[in-house]
Amino acid sequence: ATYKEILGRSGSSGPIKESIRGLTRNVKQYKEATLFAKIFRAIEAENIHGDIHNVIQAFDLFKISLPSGSLDFTTAWLVSRDLRNKKLLITECGHCYSAVLIILGSEKSLERCCVCKTVLKQSIS
Repeated sequence: ATYKEILGRSGSSGPIKESIRGLTRNVKQYKEATLFAKIFRAIEAENIHGDIHNVIQAFDLFKISLPSGSLDFTTAWLVSRDLRNKKLLITECGHCYSAVLIILGSEKSLERCCVCKTVLKQSIS
């Protein structure tokens, strides 16, 4: 009811997403998740307001930075949760220095930088 009141439409039916594994299917979504992750980490480093407040602030800044972005709040929350639980890692490409989001323990995680397409080093731990 709150969702409908705020957005003027009913929420999507079906189960709530519980995993970010689907991000690797689409490079645009992957880049958006990486941008959100960088924003979230920066806010988390400076703020001690609490988990959900940091996620909300990071999501708001993400939407300001990329108004046309399709990243939804549920995915943003999952990215922040998995960053905190060390299931995601933000690293940088050794060639172009772009941020790269790595899904730890996933066979589907990127093997190349999605900006310059350089093969990532396997020394990620």
